[in-house]
Amino acid sequence: NLILAIIGYLIGYPLFAKLNIYYAFFNMIPISNLDGNKIFFGNLVLW
Repeated sequence: NLILAIIGYLIGYPLFAKLNIYYAFFNMIPISNLDGNKIFFGNLVLW
């Protein structure tokens, strides 16, 4: 999503870039079954 945000910003779609950045940071919130929960509370051996 961050790569798509950069591409969208470079080709002139600031709203698309902003939405991709919001989505990427929302997924990093450590709640429920989001990726942030798996990263913050995951097992280091599995990484």
